Amino acid sequence: MELSLTYSATNALKLTANAALVDVDRTVSGGFWGGDVEAPEATYNLGLAWAPLDRLQLLADARYVGERWNPDNTIPAYMVVDTSARWRFNEDLSIALRIDNLFDELYASSPYLPCRYVAGRQTAHFQRELGLSLLLSGTPRQ
Repeated sequence: MELSLTYSATNALKLTANAALVDVDRTVSGGFWGGDVEAPEATYNLGLAWAPLDRLQLLADARYVGERWNPDNTIPAYMVVDTSARWRFNEDLSIALRIDNLFDELYASSPYLPCRYVAGRQTAHFQRELGLSLLLSGTPRQ
């Protein structure tokens, strides 16, 4: 079952929410690449978009992914918050700053052989957009 909701409190404030609940049938295939169920039974998303000025937009998104079963080990649930800010100079030029995983939560975004975990980490992105034809982005060096 999936449920989505979008609510515009004002012209400048918008809230989005999504929930998905799945009755997962857990099976073990035994193959090298798996085929075993690693889908969460529950996922939730909550987003907030606020435009305090005509040219400024601030976004925050929270994502919860429930525990995922695996015959070797269970992949734990996690929650991650992403944020971004965008300043629009005109119709053709804007600048944005995005921070993924704001609170630097360690999580398994997907299974990976042989260790079964790929951990998430905090990243920041800076991008400039010119029309629709050019997108430059980068991540800071650690």
